[in-house]
Amino acid sequence: MATLIVWLVATMLSVSLPVVETGTDPKRIPVGAIVAPMAATALTVLAGITAGVFFRPPDATTNR
Repeated sequence: MATLIVWLVATMLSVSLPVVETGTDPKRIPVGAIVAPMAATALTVLAGITAGVFFRPPDATTNR
């Protein structure tokens, strides 16, 4: 569920963050569309690592 929320926020930020225009030849660089997915990817990896740390399968040796 948290991963879904992270990606929904990244999508909203990608659409709504400002666009940088450069120099006399107006190239438009969508900063949010570049940064938000990378941040969401990093948070998704962090959530996966955290879930892997806290998830421990039952140990077969203790049930004997």
